[in-house]
Amino acid sequence: MTLKGIAFDGGYGVREVQVSDDGGATWRRAQLGPDLGRYSFREWSAVWTPPGAGDYTLMVRALNAIGESQGAFTRARRRAMRRTLVLAALVTALPLTAAAQTKAITLPPDHAYGDLTPGPGVEVAQRACRSCHSTDYIVMQPRGDAKQWEAVVTKMIKVFGASISDEDAKAIVRYLSTAYGK
Repeated sequence: MTLKGIAFDGGYGVREVQVSDDGGATWRRAQLGPDLGRYSFREWSAVWTPPGAGDYTLMVRALNAIGESQGAFTRARRRAMRRTLVLAALVTALPLTAAAQTKAITLPPDHAYGDLTPGPGVEVAQRACRSCHSTDYIVMQPRGDAKQWEAVVTKMIKVFGASISDEDAKAIVRYLSTAYGK
């Protein structure tokens, strides 16, 4: 079974992603995708084979370029990164003859820190951006002009596969450059 995800640390860049299947007693490195810059998500994958039938708690953590993992961050930075640095999911390993089950994870609501600034286009930005990540990642970005925000939106579409129409992409760039511009 291949585990896949994305990691984000908030500014230093993701150096390593680790996976544990024993509640965090031991960790092994995942494979990292390309480093697209210190404010970018970093894709990761790891092959995991359950040792037998049973329930397993898989945990994933990221380390940033200065060696911090989630436990070492300040309270404010932990809030901003809670969704990507540590993910625990219950996985049921069944004999091959059994049908696979899907497990759902309900994430807690966003913290008020991640509320987007009201303005024209905010609904389009919320709908498109929240389909992949928390709005915390928007408000944490460095302020930028339309050119910078266009590059961010283009990266989300071309690199991460965000399904955003050209019209919505333009509306999002207009909103972000107005609400979070220099």
